Amino acid sequence: MRAPLSNCCCCPGEHASQGADAVRRDDLRRESVERFIAAELANRALSSNFITEATDLSRSTLYRLFERQGGIARRPVDAVRRSPKAGSMEPIVDLAARSGFVSEGHLSRVFAQAYGVPPGGYRASVRAIPEVDVHTGRRRWSGWLSELI
Repeated sequence: MRAPLSNCCCCPGEHASQGADAVRRDDLRRESVERFIAAELANRALSSNFITEATDLSRSTLYRLFERQGGIARRPVDAVRRSPKAGSMEPIVDLAARSGFVSEGHLSRVFAQAYGVPPGGYRASVRAIPEVDVHTGRRRWSGWLSELI
């Protein structure tokens, strides 16, 4: 049985640094692709093929880069969820158009599949979360800590 590369006896530490370099390179590639997607979000031609052609990445590399984040196809719906306007009163149809979805129904289907709730339901749940008072939280935390001591 071969020893793992990280325990290689001929060049200790070399393989580990190569692994760290690969992780950093992948992080930079992913960030670059995310910036590209953000800039092209409203472009209806945005697809994995469009992204691979523009970024000079292979399709398999693109999918591997975003595998841990739920895949490349989920980026537009994640952008809608993270949008500051997702909790606002802006019509969902406008969010859909700005994010490159064909229609409000298309956004709703994809959003519900990804998060288990349609965008309107998500919006309502965001609005229902009370604002957090930082000072009250600190006082509670200090009180709990003093009880423990």
